[in-house]
Order: sequence, then C-alpha cells, then structure tokens
Amino acid sequence: MILTPHILVGATIGAKIHNFWLIIILSMVSHFILDKIFHWEYSSNNKFFKKFRETGNLKSLFVFTGQTLIDAFIGLTIVFVFLKTKNLLLNFTLIKNILIGCFFSVVPDIVLGISLLFRNSDFSQKYHTFHNKYLHFEKKLEKEGAITFLGIFTQIVIMIISLLLLFFS
Repeated sequence: MILTPHILVGATIGAKIHNFWLIIILSMVSHFILDKIFHWEYSSNNKFFKKFRETGNLKSLFVFTGQTLIDAFIGLTIVFVFLKTKNLLLNFTLIKNILIGCFFSVVPDIVLGISLLFRNSDFSQKYHTFHNKYLHFEKKLEKEGAITFLGIFTQIVIMIISLLLLFFS
C-alpha cells in the first residue's frame, strides 16, 4: 500500500487514542492489516528501485526516494489541513499523538526499504520474505488494469473512511 493511506490511518489512531504506547502498537498493527487488503503499490516492484538494486544507479534511487517523499508529503499535508481546519494547531498533545501515529504507521515500510537496500543480510532477506509473502496480497488478477483499478479503489476507500473519522467524529 502506498504511504498516504497508512499515514491517514495512523493520524486517525493518534487523534482518537490518548495512550502513547497504544498509539504506537495500533499504528504498527494497522500497517500490517492494511497490507493484507488487496492494494496497488509502487514500492518493491518499482522500476527505479529495481534499477538501483541491479546497477547501483544512484539516480534511480533518487527518483524512487522522491516518489516516496511526495507520497508521504501528500499524507502529511492532508493531516495538516485537518489540524488547521479544526483549529487544532495549538493542541500540542494532539499533534504529538497524531505524528506518533503517522510515523509508526509507516515504520514497517521504512524497515522494508532499508532491508531492500541491504538485502544481503539475513534479517533483510527474512523481513522482505515475511512482508511480501504473508502481508501483501499475492493473488494476481488476469488483467493488469483490474489490479490497478481495484488496488487504487481500496486505498481510496480507506482514505475516505480515515478522513470521515478524523473530520466528523
């Protein structure tokens, strides 16, 4: 799953839960649950990342990193708009909880990215296998267009639900 839905779910958890440790746990668990839902992503199969892994081309890594940062920026911008719209920019406890939720909701993908860079280590290989084999939806649909449409649709639904919970509850 791309980062924005993870960030929005983490922000929702941070906004609704007031226990620091519970925010961390629920945000990380939410990541694994969301990755079990059929989705589209650009991460480990990304052509730029593959090119970097195969050739060491730093420009490819830079492009992939840029895609990831833009994705995270979009998610965090939506969170900022929520805080601004609700006049919550001075509620530092809430902001802290939301940012903790956002961060820990993407920690598994941060670890995955690092493990993909250093795939030669035993931990990296085991984590990558675990993430792809047990978390990501392995079944492929016949048509690539169906995969893309359904995968994007599920993420849009998750983002809408998160936004409704943030803005209207």
